[in-house]
Amino acid sequence: MAKTIVLVAEDDPAIRKALEEKLTEAGYNLILAQNGQEALDLANKQHPDLLILDILMPVLHGLEMLEKIRDEEWGEDIPAIVLTNLDDSTLRHRADELKATYLLKASTKLEVLIQTIHNSLKNK
Repeated sequence: MAKTIVLVAEDDPAIRKALEEKLTEAGYNLILAQNGQEALDLANKQHPDLLILDILMPVLHGLEMLEKIRDEEWGEDIPAIVLTNLDDSTLRHRADELKATYLLKASTKLEVLIQTIHNSLKNK
């Protein structure tokens, strides 16, 4: 059985590395991107099974990137997790509209993120 492919769009190298280590250890294949445009290009090319997106990224905002993915036939229903430091009700509402789970980096342990990934894929 093919491994699940997760695209991680995160501009902070330390956070990206921590996610890479933990998610690889959990058995996921990863596509890593440092900004929203790179993530969008990689996603459109490789059609991952799940997205993990930061909001504040260079070049293209994470939610703008997700809007563009939702416009693609392959990306209409792809599970998405917004992982951000922004505790903002407007952004949370926009993520909900885009069918994305909204998690705060500061209060989300990596184990909880992995469980959220698992649940998102199971409900796909």
